[in-house]
Amino acid sequence: MSVFCTDKTGTLTEGTIVLRESTDAAGRPSDAMRLLAFLNAAFETGIANPLDAALLQAGKIGGLQVGARHKVDELPYDFVRRRLTVVLSDGEAGSHHLIVTKGAVNEVLSVCRYLQSEDCEIPLDGARRAQLIELFRSKSMEGYRVLAVAIRVTSVRQHYDRDDERDMTFRGFLVFHDPPREEAAPAIDALARLGIRIKVMSGDNRYVTAHLAKAVGLDPTSMLTGEELSGLRDEPLWHLAPRTDLFVEIDPQQKEQIVRALQRTGNTVGYLGDGINDAPALHAADVGISVESAVDIARESADVVLLSRDLDVLREGIEDGRRTFANTLKYISITTSANFGNMISMALVNRCCRFCHWPRSRSCSTTSCQIFLRSRSRRTILIARTSSARNAGASRASSTSWSFLAL
Repeated sequence: MSVFCTDKTGTLTEGTIVLRESTDAAGRPSDAMRLLAFLNAAFETGIANPLDAALLQAGKIGGLQVGARHKVDELPYDFVRRRLTVVLSDGEAGSHHLIVTKGAVNEVLSVCRYLQSEDCEIPLDGARRAQLIELFRSKSMEGYRVLAVAIRVTSVRQHYDRDDERDMTFRGFLVFHDPPREEAAPAIDALARLGIRIKVMSGDNRYVTAHLAKAVGLDPTSMLTGEELSGLRDEPLWHLAPRTDLFVEIDPQQKEQIVRALQRTGNTVGYLGDGINDAPALHAADVGISVESAVDIARESADVVLLSRDLDVLREGIEDGRRTFANTLKYISITTSANFGNMISMALVNRCCRFCHWPRSRSCSTTSCQIFLRSRSRRTILIARTSSARNAGASRASSTSWSFLAL
């Protein structure tokens, strides 16, 4: 393995995500934002993820409850929209439903038309949008993972679709913390000494990924985003992929595309992942690696399943594998050299001698067969006499005697 690709959560980070703060659009702490995020996480029924687990844990600590509210509909998260939406009713026979959307900041902003400011909604113009992006960028550059929340009140319906994610009101930010592993930097350095280059593939934003890369000893400037990747043809990607350390804001198909580009340039690629979005890359990699706690499809797609999600365990496995491979080559070399004389002797005998065979007589129950190996120089004759005796109702018994005659 010459290139090792991995996601960052749980491998380069501790994997224990906690909600650090929930703020309004101005960056001030907001209990209303915490409640909206808690409701979104409590009613979603998709695949469990650490972000929703952190929101539920924070809500439990803060004493939050769903109360009389119930879910009307849900628009599950996907890797294109990068948003998750639930539609809630307050439990009474009202004339309105509440749409609560949580997701990546840029994707949530793309469906927002208004901004919650104090107790009123104001239009979300270009200047205010730029201020929100700057606040998101500053938090991410500190190493925090940031999501956004937006809402919309709509008339009562039975079913909702993606077209209902529009004209929403931006409410604020959710700030999560997942510190880097202390052992990540030494493990990456040890892998580099073994000739293995680490590449991070993440769906997270570029700022938080760059902050983590700097903390663990990777180059934060060697980066390619999903948007840039989508505009590349195969040939430019073959050129850029080996030189890039960070692939950010990418979807599952792009992960597989990167793995195949690295293979195309002559690399043996390993990939570590544990989610549904990692399955295509795990299948495409030369060495697919997952962990015991991964989802079923990730474990089934992997060649190796680790009991501990630790790069140092992987380093030990690589060293043991290389040591075993080297010992196997040594054994083959020793065995070949030890039998080289035998192979040469048989080759010379086959080349220099002719074989004569006298078949047994059909009328005899006891047969005698002689094989003469006469050298071309006629100096040595190897005679093999084979006799066979056959008894009635018994199997054939045979014996062979060899003699050398030096002439």
